[in-house]
Amino acid sequence: MSANKTIVLARHGDASWGPRDYDRPLSERGRADVMNAATFLISRDLEPDLIVYSPARRTRESLEIIKNVCSRRIVVRALEFEPLYQCTVEHILDACCLGDGIQHLMVLAHNPGLTDFLHYLVTNGELLLKQHGGLTPATMVAVEPAYDGDILVPRKGKVLDWYSP
Repeated sequence: MSANKTIVLARHGDASWGPRDYDRPLSERGRADVMNAATFLISRDLEPDLIVYSPARRTRESLEIIKNVCSRRIVVRALEFEPLYQCTVEHILDACCLGDGIQHLMVLAHNPGLTDFLHYLVTNGELLLKQHGGLTPATMVAVEPAYDGDILVPRKGKVLDWYSP
């Protein structure tokens, strides 16, 4: 990881219920919310250079919407990362390392891992989560992490922007 990187923590859109959690598709609302979230990223010049994503169906469908919206301005690369399905802070840190040298990295995954990682990155995570109603589906949070050299420093980053549907 390198200094001056922006990490966008992105939760998949609202999903329909299904027999297996892994195979749940986006709902119509989820599709619309992800489209609006991707449009928000463009309006803030936060289009990702690389999206590291969970292989679950709802995140793959969210990925396709984000890529389609953002690719109007840039070429978006994507990398599936299996551990993000049952993500922990450690899994998200590993995903961030996959984006070394990338200016705008998006981690597209699930709760509670994304919420835990936000707490790991910034000191005021709890307050921000209360102000915004949590990391609801299709929420995107742009964070500028703090670094000591190439090492990410926990709880010293700052939230640059927040989108919730």
